[in-house]
Amino acid sequence: MYLTGPTTSGVRALFFGISQSVFQQNGYTGLILLGGVFLSSPRAGLAALLGLFTSTGLAWAMGAERGLVLIGVYGFNGFFSGLAVASFLEPIPGLWLVVAIGGALAAVLTTALRRLLGRWQLPVLSAPFVCVMWLILLLAIQFDGLAHAADPLPGLAQRWLAASARPWWELLTNEQGIASVLLNGTLRGVSQIFCQDDPLVGLIFLIGLLASSARAATLAAAGALTGTLVALLIGAQDWAIFHGLYGFNSVLSALAVLTLSAKPGWRTPIAALLCAAVAAIATGVMIPLLRPAGLLVLSAPFCLASWTFLLALQERHPVLQ
Repeated sequence: MYLTGPTTSGVRALFFGISQSVFQQNGYTGLILLGGVFLSSPRAGLAALLGLFTSTGLAWAMGAERGLVLIGVYGFNGFFSGLAVASFLEPIPGLWLVVAIGGALAAVLTTALRRLLGRWQLPVLSAPFVCVMWLILLLAIQFDGLAHAADPLPGLAQRWLAASARPWWELLTNEQGIASVLLNGTLRGVSQIFCQDDPLVGLIFLIGLLASSARAATLAAAGALTGTLVALLIGAQDWAIFHGLYGFNSVLSALAVLTLSAKPGWRTPIAALLCAAVAAIATGVMIPLLRPAGLLVLSAPFCLASWTFLLALQERHPVLQ
C-alpha cells in the first residue's frame, strides 16, 4: 500500500478516496471499507469503484491540484455517488453510464465548490454528492428509464449464520425493545454512510476506521449513538431510527468536527457530539421538507450541521488548509 511509482500512487489515491469518505487518509481503511461494501452488495461495490475512478480520473485530467487528487479529495464524492445510484435505482444496463456521469459531475462540482467555500475556509464535504444525487433522483421521477430499486439484498447474518445461530441474532435485530433500537440504530447508522442497512457491515466499517484511528472509530460509534438517542427524544419514527437513518449524518458530522476543527483537548469531542445531535435534528426537519419533491435527505444534514459548527469554531482557530 505504500510502495512508490506512478501505478501504486494511482491505486493508493483510489483507496485514499474511499477512506476520505470518513475523513481518514489511510489505504488500509479504504480497503476495509470497500471490502465491507462488496460483502454487502457486489453491485454497489462495482458502481462505487466506477464512480470513484471516474471522479478521480477526471479531476486529474482537468488539472486539479495533484496533491489533493493523490490523497483522495476528488474521489470520495464520486464513490458516494456510485454507491447511491446502485443502491437507490434499478440495475438497468444504462445505469452504469449514469454512475460514470455522476462521478464526473462530482469531480466538477468538487472543483467549483472548493473555490466557493474556500472564501470562508470551509471544506466541500459531501455537498457535490448530494447535488448529483438530487439531480439524478429528479430525473428518475420524470423518466421511466430510471426507477427506484426493489428491496435490498438479505443482510450478512442471514447469508452467513447457521440456522441454529439465527434465533439469537433475530433477538438483537428485533425492532421491539429500546436496547435493540439503540444497538441497530448505532451500527446501522454507521453502515448507512455507505447506503448499506446491515449492523454487521456497520461493524466492519468501524473496524476500518479503527485501522486508521481508534479515536475516530470511538467517536463514530458515539456519534451514531447520539443521533439515535436524539431521534428517540424528538419522537422520530421507530423504524427510521432502527435502520440508522438518523445515525449516519451524525457519524459524519462528529468525524468532520473531530478531524477539521483545531480546537484543542476535550473541547473537540464535545463539539463533535453536539454537532452530531444537531445533524439528527436537521435530518428530522429535512425529511418532510424534501418528501413532496421525491428527494432523499442523503447527507445534506451533515453538510449543514458541520459547516455551521466549523464556522463557529473558526472564531479562535482557523479551519482546514
